[in-house]
Amino acid sequence: MRLATTSCLALLASIVGAAAQTTTAAGTPQPTLQAGSPAYNISSFGDLVRICSTDRKETTFPGSVGLCAGYISGVLDYHLVDTGWAGGQRNRRVCLPAEPPTRMQALQSLVSWDQSNPQYDNEPAAEGVMRYFMATYPCHGPRSAARTTRPPG
Repeated sequence: MRLATTSCLALLASIVGAAAQTTTAAGTPQPTLQAGSPAYNISSFGDLVRICSTDRKETTFPGSVGLCAGYISGVLDYHLVDTGWAGGQRNRRVCLPAEPPTRMQALQSLVSWDQSNPQYDNEPAAEGVMRYFMATYPCHGPRSAARTTRPPG
């Protein structure tokens, strides 16, 4: 468990370090990932979806896509590692296909899924990501993403 937690923290630190620049090479101001910075504030699943939905024309697009893809990947990786240690695949709630989606495919699919499931926008971001993955890539037949208990962890 410590290794998984350390891995997640290392992933977040690398994302923060890569995207915390305050200007682009052209000198255009960029928001930082510091707490309270509106462009990258993630307090809920809705905030994450907003970041993932950043228009390609926005100056914040590269940082937003990187943060979104890293966040989604980190949540999924943590689930896969955690369930691998806690009894293997029989405890998994997400089972990716043999050819898993790319990060951009997952990001776009998550945004589309949220449009049909806005009731989760006020939940913690990681919980919304898990609900998306459980609904999109269930292990044991379709599972309800509308269950009342939170994913473990």
